[in-house]
Order: sequence, then C-alpha cells, then structure tokens
Amino acid sequence: MYEQEKGEKGQTRIENLEELVTATRQFSYTKKMKI
Repeated sequence: MYEQEKGEKGQTRIENLEELVTATRQFSYTKKMKI
C-alpha cells in the first residue's frame, strides 16, 4: 500500500511502520523476560 506512494512521504511512512514493529517486538520480548 505505502510502497505505491511516490516520493519521500511514502518512504517515511514505511520507515515509521518498520520502527513501530521493531519497538513492539522488543517490548513484547522484554515483557516476557521479566515474568
């Protein structure tokens, strides 16, 4: 979906989504390790 957007705006959205996914995975992993 965002890959089809032209220019920097689409690329920025993709990078933001990737960063969100990474942060979520790290949070989930950290939470599991504390249990």
